[in-house]
Amino acid sequence: MLELLATSGVTVECSLTCNVVLGAVASYTEHPVRQLVKSGIAIALCTDNPVQISTTIGREYTVAHALGFSPAELLAVTRNAIKVAFTSPKRRNELLTELSQWKDSK
Repeated sequence: MLELLATSGVTVECSLTCNVVLGAVASYTEHPVRQLVKSGIAIALCTDNPVQISTTIGREYTVAHALGFSPAELLAVTRNAIKVAFTSPKRRNELLTELSQWKDSK
């Protein structure tokens, strides 16, 4: 399945906290997010019902960082999300440019 996902070019949305709270995985450390990335699958972090799950996108990035994702990897995750966002090509390019400028200023 991982190989099929990797070759398909899809981006998988990962709602880390939601997956733990709803029992899809037993804990954050058991979440397959790292395995997905190691398999070459693009991921995007998301919140999926943030009010009911009591999370924010910032918290999801904090959790991913605690799981060992580096700042560079988290920027790549953000880039993945922008690339597949439901927005106009113009807005997508603006966001990608802004992300590149932000990265270059750090």
